[in-house]
Amino acid sequence: TALAFEALPGTTTTRFHGVLGGAGYRIEVPENWNGRLVMYAHGYRGTNVPLTVSNPSIRAHLIANGYAWAASSYSKNYYDVRAGVEDTNALALAFSRLTGLAEPTRRYIIGHSMGGHITGAAIEEETWRTANNKVRYHGAVPMCGVMGDTELFDYF
Repeated sequence: TALAFEALPGTTTTRFHGVLGGAGYRIEVPENWNGRLVMYAHGYRGTNVPLTVSNPSIRAHLIANGYAWAASSYSKNYYDVRAGVEDTNALALAFSRLTGLAEPTRRYIIGHSMGGHITGAAIEEETWRTANNKVRYHGAVPMCGVMGDTELFDYF
């Protein structure tokens, strides 16, 4: 899996990539970092494809406004919300260790498709009680996740 990535044209950022707990990751911190971190949860990848990391679609907006972002490949594919939550939270908790920077003053989580489901699950009280990697996010934006049908949400 190609984890390295380039800065957006016209931006000055520090980029980090590697593997954490079996999951690939990317982190990008703008030169004018405001101390806030946005965790990005990607959508469904299928069952037998390589683990991959995606940059958030709002990457340019985040960088322009001083937000750092981080994204995980998750340690497994399929529709595994628990793996997405645990691996995303583990990366959020490792941010300072991996970058050498201060702890973020605020942590947010966003996600598209299955990543929206992961985002919603990451902020639930039940997840907080049962998670191995506990993160209290200051805000969340689930985009297009399986959120409306509670039976389906609970099933996954």
